Amino acid sequence: MLLKKAGQLIALSLFVGLNFVNLPRAQEEAKTTTLTPPSELFSMPLLTDRMRGVLSALARKQLDAAEESLKKITTTYPWHMESHYLLASVLAVKGDKDAALGSLQKAIDAGFDNHQVLFKDANLASIQKDPRFQKMVEGLINKPAQQKTKPTELPSTAPRNGIGMVSSQNTIWESRFEMLWSSFAFNDRKVAPSSVQSFKDPAAQKLNMLFQTGKAAGNNGDLYDNRDRNHSRLHPKQYPQLTFSQYSAIAKQLNTDYGFNTRILFGNPTFGNSSTALTSGAFWRSQTRLGYTTPSGPQKLYLQHVRNHLYIYPAVKDYTPEEDLIPANTAFLVTTIGKSGSDRPYLRAVASILAAYKPEVKDKLAADGQLMSATQMILRRNIKPVQNRGDYLSSKAHPIAFAGEDVDLMAMVDHANRLTPGDYPGLPLLKIKGESKPKEGIDNFIGQMPELLFSTPSATARVIRSSAYEKSMTVEVSPSRSEQADDVGFVWKVLRGNKNKIQIETENDGKNAQINVKWHNRDDLTINGHYAGRVEIAVFADNGKELSAPAFLNFYYPPYQAREYDKNGKLISIDHREPKGSYSDPQLFVKRDWKDTYQYDAKGHLIGWVRERGGKKTEFTYHGARITQKDDQGRAKLAEQIGLTFNRNETGRMIIEEKPLGQFLKYEYLNDQDKRGLLIR
Repeated sequence: MLLKKAGQLIALSLFVGLNFVNLPRAQEEAKTTTLTPPSELFSMPLLTDRMRGVLSALARKQLDAAEESLKKITTTYPWHMESHYLLASVLAVKGDKDAALGSLQKAIDAGFDNHQVLFKDANLASIQKDPRFQKMVEGLINKPAQQKTKPTELPSTAPRNGIGMVSSQNTIWESRFEMLWSSFAFNDRKVAPSSVQSFKDPAAQKLNMLFQTGKAAGNNGDLYDNRDRNHSRLHPKQYPQLTFSQYSAIAKQLNTDYGFNTRILFGNPTFGNSSTALTSGAFWRSQTRLGYTTPSGPQKLYLQHVRNHLYIYPAVKDYTPEEDLIPANTAFLVTTIGKSGSDRPYLRAVASILAAYKPEVKDKLAADGQLMSATQMILRRNIKPVQNRGDYLSSKAHPIAFAGEDVDLMAMVDHANRLTPGDYPGLPLLKIKGESKPKEGIDNFIGQMPELLFSTPSATARVIRSSAYEKSMTVEVSPSRSEQADDVGFVWKVLRGNKNKIQIETENDGKNAQINVKWHNRDDLTINGHYAGRVEIAVFADNGKELSAPAFLNFYYPPYQAREYDKNGKLISIDHREPKGSYSDPQLFVKRDWKDTYQYDAKGHLIGWVRERGGKKTEFTYHGARITQKDDQGRAKLAEQIGLTFNRNETGRMIIEEKPLGQFLKYEYLNDQDKRGLLIR
């Protein structure tokens, strides 16, 4: 029995889906809230992550795991009403009536008061006739109506001495986005310090002159959010107009201020960095790779993007001259080649671009949620390898990781200051209208690890798991700045991959595209001696004045899987065995220690496959059942269905293992020429 009603309740109260396309702008946000105790407020990001794990367990019908997690959550966060209610639902479904009633009472004590839901919730059926349950409901019905607490005006606190303090006084929990929301009130630009930067180089001198003559907005109103506790940071004396974030003691204690940012949004243009990485354990990775492989990570990145946030992270070990391990490319962040400190040239670049915009241009871009999209365009258009439009429409402008020596600060400042309010076309919005899917039976391992890595309105990523020779996708593109809808066309480009294996057919000025990507082996994805498992396809909005930052389609291939197809794209074999000592991301790829060779009849219909492992061979039917009995022509008569289990080994790698199910399939044949057979129930 599935927890349908309880799941719906939690989804409504805690895990509201993001409405990406019609996100309200910062100035349209509600300005009132009831202030939450600091420890509860800053616990919400961690609590939400744990609750997401519970809902994932429930989706897989793992009630015991969900119960265990909920008991830990309700112990750690006894004030959290939804956790108690969901635990009551799980316990009721399992038939533990006394414990379910106890948890339900705790939910009521924590503030649950919707008596109408209690009798409608089918998950509580086992306790709804219990007198104790009815007494609880009666208590809620007869409970005196309490006067609603009048929402308190949420102050946007003013920074002091260049410091923006993040505390419960200016922060709320924004349940729509599953993130904290903090806001600051800035003085008018006219009273900002006269210098944008204190450096003595030409770029700083030009920025200061532009600001002092009213031709540039400067950095007043911009927030710098360092997330590595000053390990690699900008210095306030060098950026006198910037506001530097600082976190209250409880916020720091709960790590609101550290690492990849999935926890907090600001009501002001924000850029920042975390010169950190996960350096140990099976799941070591850069913050960029963490963001792309964490559930809801890419969606949070997109949300940051349209809320005028941009963070910079070093690639660390995820990028070497020989290969990189990052599964997708987006315009939502900047990744730099190197370790700690490699982010600083790009921090200055972003700060300088933000300062160089004309005041009216910066305000318009921020109001439209396009400030960081335009900043990405200017940054990428003006790195040193990019000399013209053709370079910008190539991988030269959009590497997975940027080199510090490529920053051309003066060119970036000049470009940003040239921009007028209608110049930037906005980041394209993608809608996937259809795509090819893995085949059940042959590709049934995808149940635990689907092809979908993420989808956002301006970047998607798929991990190729299907055995098909070709991955197809139908895409519709629209402009994100509605006032330019009639003036914008779209340019499609292959940034990475074997162009002979990638077909893009467009119509309606690029607004519609049919994408077909043939299987890429390791050689196809090794370019100039550098291997990366991605095929990258980008689409740019073009209004005749500027090109936009790119929206991305990413297709990520298994790094060591060897496949053979015939000239018609028919699968001959898949060898899943990996070289000893090789690395595949355990978050994305399961380990299988076999090779499958596929067999077909004279008409090209799949008969089955032979699995080779450890010197032994096992035969399977086209239903994926292991042959246990053959007829006198060597054809399957009886075959046992095989399940697949997913377990992690001591290194954290997910391993697929076969599990006989004790259920058998019988086959009959029409004649001697029939090699495939008919399934007899």
